[in-house]
Amino acid sequence: MNPLTLLTKAITAVPAVRYALGVAGVAAVVAIILGLKLNPQVAVLGTLTVIAFMFVLLIFAKVAGQKDSNALLLPAQILVWFYTIATVVVTTLFISSYFAHRPISFEKNSDQSASLKPNNDAGVPPTSNNPHPAIPTPTADSKPRDTPKAKKPTSPIPAPVATIQIGSQKEVASADAEFPYGREVILTTTKDVSPTALRVRFSGEVSKMYGNPPGMMFQMAQGGIETEHPDTVRIQWSAPPFSIAEPVKITVYSKNFIEAIHIESVPFSFPLPQGYLK
Repeated sequence: MNPLTLLTKAITAVPAVRYALGVAGVAAVVAIILGLKLNPQVAVLGTLTVIAFMFVLLIFAKVAGQKDSNALLLPAQILVWFYTIATVVVTTLFISSYFAHRPISFEKNSDQSASLKPNNDAGVPPTSNNPHPAIPTPTADSKPRDTPKAKKPTSPIPAPVATIQIGSQKEVASADAEFPYGREVILTTTKDVSPTALRVRFSGEVSKMYGNPPGMMFQMAQGGIETEHPDTVRIQWSAPPFSIAEPVKITVYSKNFIEAIHIESVPFSFPLPQGYLK
């Protein structure tokens, strides 16, 4: 059945039901106010003001429609003067509050309302007075959120370190009968090094050492067998750089068979202390 037809039949049967239309009108006004997102205080004040003036209008209509209106004259005068004075006072207060911010400030109240309203447009959920908010139960369709990881501060990449190694070694003939064993060792590097200071350790005592490769002129160069470590030789120079293209060759002589077993780069110090080398 059509709701409008049912309401019409109800009004016909019970005339007092027609006031339901007025209630429906008020409900419609409330729905419009909420739909427009107006301030409820302003809406209520405006509604009461309209009802008051409607009541005054009704009194005037009743007084004007009766021949003997003396009974309603006094109430009509009271209502007219009351609402007239009330309208003047309220209008004055509204104007004073808007322009002079007295007795209240509309601008201040608006700022407070805006600050208390949660910013749902920014994705911030409204706060709750519950100290123990409910934890949502994960479902089969829910996916875990990826927690953003803090980025580690980037540090500069260190420059590659030169690798100095024994490239090759071989036996060589010796012209000295006292030191019949000779050993030629080739030292290589993976990156230019300057200045250069190297220590080469052998498997036995070294008697003589030569370390100047042909065709190269060394600056601030020193080389020899370490006094406290007769199985180790040290060579160093400031220039030219020890490069990939120019390997370093050293030749050692000894009383017994020996071979190079270890090489290391050490800090450059020139000149070396007296007596450090043989």
